[in-house]
Amino acid sequence: MDGTLMMRRSVTLHEGLKEFSVFARDSSGKKHMVSVRVEHVRYHEDHDMNTLMNTSSVQMESPYDDLVLTFPKSLTGLKRLKRGWIVPPISISENSRGPFPKRLVQIMSEFASETRMAYKVTGEGADLDPKGIFQIDRLSGWISVTQKLDREQKASYKLVAHATGVDVNIANKPMEIYIIVTDQNDNKPVFTQNPFKGHVPEAAGKGEVFMTVTATDADDKENTDNADISYAIISQDPPSPKPNMFAINPVSGGISMLETGLDREQWSSYTLVITATDMNGEGGSTTGTAIITVTDSNNNAPNKPDNKPVFTQNPFNGSVPETAGKGEVFMTVTATYADDKENTDNVDISYAIISQDPPSPKPNMFAINPLSGGISVLETGLDREQWSRYTLVITATDRYREGLSTTGTAVIAVADSNDNAPLFASNWVIPPISVLENSKGPFPVRLVQINTNYAAETQMEYKITGEGADMDPKGIFQIDKLSGWISVTQPLDREKKGSYHLVAHAKGLDGDIKEKPMWIAVTVIDQNDNKPVFTQSLINGNVPEAAGKGEVFMTVTATDADDKENSNNADISYSIISQDPPSPKPNMFAINPVSGGISVLETGLDREQWSRYTLVVMAADMNGEGLSTTATAVITVTDPAV
Repeated sequence: MDGTLMMRRSVTLHEGLKEFSVFARDSSGKKHMVSVRVEHVRYHEDHDMNTLMNTSSVQMESPYDDLVLTFPKSLTGLKRLKRGWIVPPISISENSRGPFPKRLVQIMSEFASETRMAYKVTGEGADLDPKGIFQIDRLSGWISVTQKLDREQKASYKLVAHATGVDVNIANKPMEIYIIVTDQNDNKPVFTQNPFKGHVPEAAGKGEVFMTVTATDADDKENTDNADISYAIISQDPPSPKPNMFAINPVSGGISMLETGLDREQWSSYTLVITATDMNGEGGSTTGTAIITVTDSNNNAPNKPDNKPVFTQNPFNGSVPETAGKGEVFMTVTATYADDKENTDNVDISYAIISQDPPSPKPNMFAINPLSGGISVLETGLDREQWSRYTLVITATDRYREGLSTTGTAVIAVADSNDNAPLFASNWVIPPISVLENSKGPFPVRLVQINTNYAAETQMEYKITGEGADMDPKGIFQIDKLSGWISVTQPLDREKKGSYHLVAHAKGLDGDIKEKPMWIAVTVIDQNDNKPVFTQSLINGNVPEAAGKGEVFMTVTATDADDKENSNNADISYSIISQDPPSPKPNMFAINPVSGGISVLETGLDREQWSRYTLVVMAADMNGEGLSTTATAVITVTDPAV
C-alpha cells in the first residue's frame, strides 16, 4: 500500500534480471512512472536474495509500517474535487488470530495540519451487512478490523472513508478503500458426489480410461495453489484377480485399467476407496467411493447351460388390422442375453415362429424377421368376425451356440376394419363443451347429451374414449351408454390442464348400425383463483443520487397463472406500500402500476446521508378480488459519475 513491491512466488531470471514499469497518479490526476528492475543480488557469502529495486535505490520498507492514506484538499468549504485518488487495495489474510481490533491503515486529511478533522467509514463491513467488521478511530483516522475474516464467506469489502472538520465547515471528497481477504489453505477437497458409479467392459485393455471422479476445493483457485487436488486409490474390494487392477490419474481423477483379467462371471463389481488430497501438502483430504460394474463381453464358453437369450416380456401383445396387406409389420418381439440383460448389446439372436393357433384360414398367416423380431402378415384373409385372436409360439436362439434358446408367446388381436356396418351418419356434429374450473358439484355433473339420427329407429349404445376417459388422466369424464349423457366426475383445474379431447362412439344394439366416431373438444374456463407471484422476492437496483424526476431505474415483475388470453384474470397492478428510510421525503419513489417500473418521484437523494432504501412493493390482481402478494426492492444510491 506504501508502494513497496514484493515477490509473490519464485521466478527464474533467465537473463539475470527483469524490468518493468510502475504507474501512479497524484491528487491532481497527474500520472507518474518509475522503472523497476528485478535482479539477483548477493548480500553476503551464503545468502542470496531476489530484490526489487528502482534505478536509484532499493525499496525495503514494511508494507504496513506507518501506512497513511491522505485525502486531497478540497478547494473551498464543502466543495469537492472532481478527481479523487486511485487507492490500491489493502490485503489482509483470512483467519488472523488478532489480537483484535487490529490496525490496518490510517487515513488523514491534508486539512489536519490546519484544523481538527473527524473521520468515519461506511460501506460493506462497516454500516452495511455484514456490519461491525471494520471500525475507525474518529479523531486519529486508524481503520481496524474487529474479528477474523473468512475469504470463502466474503473475499472483498468496499469501504468509503469520509473526513469532515470538527470546528469548521470543511470536508474532503469521500475516498473508496478496497479490502482484499487473502486466502489461507483452510479447506479440504470435497467430492462432487459419493459414491461415483461407472462401468468397465471385462475385455478392457491396459490404460483404458472408463470413468472420472471429481472433487472441488473452496480455496482460492485464481491466485494460489491452495485449491490444487491430487487423487489416489486407497483400496480395492475384491482384491482379485490382482489387488491393483485399477489406476487413477492424480490430476484429472480419470480411473483406468492397470491390469487385464477382468471376469464379470467371477467378479461382477468392484468398490474402490479413493482420496482427494490438497496438493500443497498441508494434509487436507477427503475420502470417497467408486463403484465399478464389470459389463459382459460375451466371452463365455459356448456350452455353459444358462447363457441363453431371454425375452424382455412374456407374453407380447399386439394387434393387426384385418385388412392388413402382405409384408405389413405390426409388432416386434425382443430378447436379450442372460449373461447381462442390461448392458450387453453384441449377442446375435435369431427369432422363429413355432406354431400358430388357430391355424386358420391358413396355418402360416404370419412371418417373423429372424434378426429384428418384427412380426408381419404373410397371408391375407384375416377376418375378425371368425378369428378375432391368434397365439404364436416363438423362439429366440443364440445363432452361434447350439441348444441355447428360449420360448415365448405373442398374442395378436385382429382389429375390426368396420366392414360390417352399412350405415354412417354424415351430420353427427357435437359442439364444443365448456366447463368452469373448481366446480363444487355435486358430482357427476351432466355436461351434454349426444344423439344420432338413428336413435329414433333403434336403441343406440354410446361410449367415449380419449383424454380424461380411457386415457390419462382417466375417469374424469363418463357417459351413460344408453342415454348418451356425458358427465364430469370431479372438479377441474385449468392451470393443470386447460382442455381435453374426447372421441364419441355410437352403434346400434343389434349391430347393424355404427356411427362414424366424432371428436368432442372440452374447454376448461378460467376462474380467478391465483394470486400474482413476483419473479423474485428480493429485487436489487441502483439509482444515481443526481437522478431527476421521472427517471426509471429498475423494474419489478410478477406473473399470474390465470388465463391471460381469454380473460383479465391475470392483469396485475403494482404499488409501493412503504419506504425505509422515509427521508428526505416519505415518497421519494413512484412505481408504474402496469409495467412495474420504479422511478424517482422527488429529487434530493444524498448517498452520504441515505445510501440505501428498502421499498415494500405489492402486485395485486386488477379485477379487485383481493388477490395480492408483496416483495422487497432494495435500492442503492450511487455516486454521480465524476
